[in-house]
Amino acid sequence: MASFLEMRRLGRAFAGFLAWTARKAREQEAERIWFLSREGRWFTRQYERMRRSGARPDRFPSAAHLPVSRLSTFLPSLEHIDEDALAPLLKQYGWRTTGAILGSLGFFHAAPTNLIEALRREGVLERPWRECGRQTLARDEVRNHLEQYRARQRRNLLLFLKQRGISQDSPRVFVADIGWRGSIQDNLARLLSGVRFTGLYFHLQPFFAEQLPNTEKHGFLNGEENSLSRSTLRRLRFAAPLEFAVMDYHSGPVIGYEVRGEIAQEETAPDPAAPDLEGLSRLRREMEGEIGRHDLESAADPEAAVSDVLNYLENPSAAIIDLFFSMPRDDFFGGGRVCVGADRIGYGSLLKALLNRNARQQLGWKLAESHWPWAVLRRDVPLLAPMLVRVLNWMDTRLPTSTAPSSR
Repeated sequence: MASFLEMRRLGRAFAGFLAWTARKAREQEAERIWFLSREGRWFTRQYERMRRSGARPDRFPSAAHLPVSRLSTFLPSLEHIDEDALAPLLKQYGWRTTGAILGSLGFFHAAPTNLIEALRREGVLERPWRECGRQTLARDEVRNHLEQYRARQRRNLLLFLKQRGISQDSPRVFVADIGWRGSIQDNLARLLSGVRFTGLYFHLQPFFAEQLPNTEKHGFLNGEENSLSRSTLRRLRFAAPLEFAVMDYHSGPVIGYEVRGEIAQEETAPDPAAPDLEGLSRLRREMEGEIGRHDLESAADPEAAVSDVLNYLENPSAAIIDLFFSMPRDDFFGGGRVCVGADRIGYGSLLKALLNRNARQQLGWKLAESHWPWAVLRRDVPLLAPMLVRVLNWMDTRLPTSTAPSSR
């Protein structure tokens, strides 16, 4: 029962976001809102459901899903490839391995198997980007395959967007997503520099990449109506638990675009089978039941939504924890992998961390890499979890300038 209550409260927060999105877009005379990424399918359905349930559906912009991802839009947004052009990616993930960064550029879709195997035999792919990334990128065979792939994907993505009415001739485009840093919007704005992109997000964290002049971004949880403290922003910084609640697990992540005849279509990666979609569906029905009580005229309360989201993130029930760690999590943009589960910690690890600085750093990194540290603590050390959550929230108040673990 506890898990159903959490999902109802999360549904209330998402309903507030959708009502706020509708009003913000209407204020700026938008005709349509494009919901991005795999979560956008669910958001589009819920938005249109809320819109149609109101007395005047025509008062609000319509919604549509735009199947794009960070992976499918970053490389095509570049006019050329060098380390300066890769800066938006490297600022966030430059501490990753060379293989992870190349994977985030689509290299493993672009390059022949013999080249990939040669790099693997040399041990290049497992070494940090900061050690050998620039040299690897400068190799003719690597650069040539990436450049050919970039040019092809750029043409295909531009056609894909044009067929949906988005081109350099569009005066303004409104996009919406869960958010965090709005990377997909950045990529689209770089690709179509003559178009003004307005982004409406459930939540935004401080940006790593320099913001382009043709973008503006608004956050629901931490927007003009509800400025959050740095401490609260840190408590809200994990996106994966919220994405998991609304992600479309029936299709894989978009990895690029292909043209068949004259029609451009998204290309998706095969998704690892999710083991308990029925369990997730039961929880989503609770969210959707709550959303069904609202329409786009409903009041949107960011402060109440922050409380609901923090409760969900920091006090998850066992049912939600087990479901989350059984689902595949897409880490393509920075890690180049799909991960399932999270390493377990124990009371011995905590004791060791109390006595040794390096052990504390490694434990902190393990918690962060799990994508949901509060859930790991409640799963693995339930007796101490309530106290540890309070201690970590008290200690961990500064926003980072980098996501790199200090011990690596």
